[in-house]
Amino acid sequence: MVRSFFLYSCLAVVILLCGLVQSAFAVDIYAVRVGAHPDKTRIVIELSGTPSCKITHAQNPPRIILDVKNATWQGQAIDLPRKSGIIANIRQQSSETSHRIILQTKQAAAVSKQFYLPANGGANSRYVIDLVSKESKASSAATEEVTPPSRPQKRKYVVVIDPGHGGKDPGAIGKAGTYEKDITLRVGLELRDALVRTGRYEVHLTRSTDVFIPLRDRTRFAHKKNAALFISLHADSAPSQMADGLSVYTLSETASDKEAALLAAKENKADLISGINFQGENKEVSSILIDLVQRETMNMSARFATELVRELSQRVVVREKTHRFAGFMVLKAPDTPAALLEMGYISNPREEYQLRQSQYRARIVAGIVAATNSFFNANTVR
Repeated sequence: MVRSFFLYSCLAVVILLCGLVQSAFAVDIYAVRVGAHPDKTRIVIELSGTPSCKITHAQNPPRIILDVKNATWQGQAIDLPRKSGIIANIRQQSSETSHRIILQTKQAAAVSKQFYLPANGGANSRYVIDLVSKESKASSAATEEVTPPSRPQKRKYVVVIDPGHGGKDPGAIGKAGTYEKDITLRVGLELRDALVRTGRYEVHLTRSTDVFIPLRDRTRFAHKKNAALFISLHADSAPSQMADGLSVYTLSETASDKEAALLAAKENKADLISGINFQGENKEVSSILIDLVQRETMNMSARFATELVRELSQRVVVREKTHRFAGFMVLKAPDTPAALLEMGYISNPREEYQLRQSQYRARIVAGIVAATNSFFNANTVR
């Protein structure tokens, strides 16, 4: 999702009614997304910085009006998904002092919760609003406002590269005796150097030598480094030597739900998600925060996977349905966007030979670098 967008404790809390405060900072709005859930409709506004947003309830027709002060719309036209929950229509109006988002609802609605998530290296700031039917929860006031504190912006994006296997774990072994652990380490080192040369990234490897690293320690390492992106490198194998092609994996919905439930049940959440202070929060609030972070992390991971598929398919052979989903352990960090790259089938003699060639690996590295640049260009805080 997502790592360092929680740098200060208690930033991501459920905000109730706040006093009217005029924001001194101009912000850009990049997107408005709508998500329908069984018990609520979630509105996510992506922005460049800390908003001052006034919410007004109106009737005939029922609607909720969001005035984001000192804001400018920079995004594309808003398309409602087929299942848009309680939202019937969205309109926008701009003025010299604010940008207005008008949420026309199918019935009288109320704001049940609000969140503010500061930006991390790979995502914009997010202002999140949960709407429910007014029948299920009466609005406590006609006007609400939130003005969260600002945070310093990171100079470089932190990327953690995870060369799979190592040490006593060789991974897959090719027909010519090539160890997967050796290929992943070579690509990891080459990718690190290529990313560093761009001047945009602070890059760390989970291993830079032939050592064994437990899976959980790999994700903990990324967490400690405050990673904005985690890339795990592998080389696939199959019973058939004809199997070929590169593939990209991100966390599956089922694996995410199970992991989120386990995380929410933990008694000690102090080091679970960077910057969230769970002390004093009840189980419902903790569960909401973890779920929000986990799902946003999955969205960010999918965006990166899309960029990887687009760039790598222009350079090497990829599998049909290149982007796939699985419950790999290294993808389960709740607040780090992550993708696992199977760079080809080492069990295929042709691809085993290619992965041993520096020119071929350079094509893979170039694709990953281009995808990483595109990912952060699209999601960076401006």
